Amino acid sequence: MERRILETKVVHPEQGEITLFEVVDIVGGVEVYPDERPLFTTRDMAQAWIDQRVEKGR
Repeated sequence: MERRILETKVVHPEQGEITLFEVVDIVGGVEVYPDERPLFTTRDMAQAWIDQRVEKGR
């Protein structure tokens, strides 16, 4: 299974535009969005989350 990091920009009423990163699974070429997956404020944090799962075999 492949995992991909998607970048999303949202507008926060007080902080302006914020960039968030989300990890999605790619299954059969289709993006799958698991329900209980956190959003990250940096691409590095999202990549570290992926690396932890790979080390644990998940």
